[in-house]
Amino acid sequence: MIHWCSLPCLALFCATVVSIGCGGGRTTFEVPVSGTITVAGEPVTKGAISFVSIDGETPAGGGSIQDGAYTAQVPPGEKIVVIHGNKLVGQQKEFPDLEQSAMQNVYQKVTPSEYGFKHLSPLKVTIDEAQEGLDFDLPKAKNK
Repeated sequence: MIHWCSLPCLALFCATVVSIGCGGGRTTFEVPVSGTITVAGEPVTKGAISFVSIDGETPAGGGSIQDGAYTAQVPPGEKIVVIHGNKLVGQQKEFPDLEQSAMQNVYQKVTPSEYGFKHLSPLKVTIDEAQEGLDFDLPKAKNK
């Protein structure tokens, strides 16, 4: 099992670092992009989406996924889409040995691994202007 915050927080942190680190001090025009993220038709409960520049010339943009929907601010250009998605599978005690321990949500990764890496993701889009309904339905992750 994955700690409640691990993957979504890590993915959002990486997207933030990439977008801050790749700007080189330039101001960049961004447009709003929104849509849904599903895996085999099922909404992704929680996660992160990043739009990473194919040519490395513009910063990345991204946002969080909540209940299958996302909204992101993205600089225009050709992008590779990187998605990390999780679903809620239950709860567990934060500190198992303490009787009065608070409960925390437990998430399981639901997106196939290749969609989580720029060099492996097959998803490519061109962002020219604000877009609504930019939806992605990923296949189920293969069990190894």
